[in-house]
Amino acid sequence: MHDLSKPLAILIFCNKPKINSDASTIIDHIDAFVNYSRNNIYIYSNIGMYPGKLDINRFEVIIVHYSIYLLGNFYLSEKSKKYIQKFKGLKILFIQDEYRKINDIHREIKNLSFDMIYTCVPNSEIEKVYPVSLFPSMKKINTLTGYIPENLLMQNPPPIKDRKIDVGYRSRKVPFWLGSLGAEKYQIADKFHAYTKNDRLVSDISYDEKKRLYGFYWIDFVVSCKTMLGVESGSSVFDFSGEIEKKVNRYKSCHPFERFEKIHDFFLKNHEKKIILNQISPRCFEAIALKTVLVLYEGNYSGILIPWRHYIPLKKDFSNIETVVNFIKSVDELQIISDRAYNEIALNPIFSYQNFIENFDNEIFNEFHRRKKNKIDFFYTKDNFIKAIDSYNFFELFFKKIKIIIRLSFRFFPNFLKEPLKQLYFYLNEIYEKYSITR
Repeated sequence: MHDLSKPLAILIFCNKPKINSDASTIIDHIDAFVNYSRNNIYIYSNIGMYPGKLDINRFEVIIVHYSIYLLGNFYLSEKSKKYIQKFKGLKILFIQDEYRKINDIHREIKNLSFDMIYTCVPNSEIEKVYPVSLFPSMKKINTLTGYIPENLLMQNPPPIKDRKIDVGYRSRKVPFWLGSLGAEKYQIADKFHAYTKNDRLVSDISYDEKKRLYGFYWIDFVVSCKTMLGVESGSSVFDFSGEIEKKVNRYKSCHPFERFEKIHDFFLKNHEKKIILNQISPRCFEAIALKTVLVLYEGNYSGILIPWRHYIPLKKDFSNIETVVNFIKSVDELQIISDRAYNEIALNPIFSYQNFIENFDNEIFNEFHRRKKNKIDFFYTKDNFIKAIDSYNFFELFFKKIKIIIRLSFRFFPNFLKEPLKQLYFYLNEIYEKYSITR
């Protein structure tokens, strides 16, 4: 019988961003495994390459993190997938944005034979997305997109009365094929501006990509705001075949300034809310941890937040905007909600990364034993692991850099060059894959 007290050797494939360059939620999520797991965690963060000297069989568990996009070979190379496919230990997938190209995701999950999946799909909807008929032995576990970051609890944010901005907000205009739930991310900003333009509120509200904030800049912004707008995260349209996304993108390319409402009527309305993926955003947890009061569209928020207790509810038709504005102007009332949400949500251990990892450790120990996976005798020391993941040759590094340059600069090229560049990218990718697999 497997000794449950003995740590497992776990390799995590991920794409960990640099601090201040992307949403800190990804960094917090990856770091949580290192900071809180009782297992031996090895982080391999890279895009599209597999180190020549890395022996995957010196691990007992493999995790493919949600920061790695499963489809295609850009994030996870064909060589990496071949090794994962043959791996005999416990294989775990953390997945997000699981509302697009679902049939392709299914094929990749089956191809790589994952034993467990951590999904953002609510328990009541999991069978619709990952049916037992397709995945009879895979264990499915619902998880949140993020938890309370411990580093934010160490901040000392000013009281509400000392903050200069009444209402803040940052988001982006997401693709229309995410449906009405995705559109709410920018609609709430436009509507709030329109309904409160004469209310003398100090607002800093934007969904301009250039005004997005990360890392320390995001924290400084949040603690300068008395309240923060927000909506539920997720998508209200599930696109199993990928055809909805293709049709919308094709139409948008010919009608780039078309309004969401018209595209919704043409392509999306018959696909709305067949599967419910509405969930709480990590931004909500961050605001609460920094004692900023949330002004949110009415919703479920994963059953965690209670209206008028943890946030100010805003009706989607803005019929209660006068009540909301009066509340925003009442510093004393805001401070009460701020303190209560902080005490009941931010300080609640249930919503901590530590609790998430403790539950994760228990789950994988049980699955490892139930599936009778074998322990290994020789695992990497930290120094040997670092040497192994740095074992690239000039050929691999050259092709990786060329592919990344093409990928990142593609949108800046004129249309007549895009097709040749696309062909060059796939040609280089084919050469690299043939070379790497035969090594």
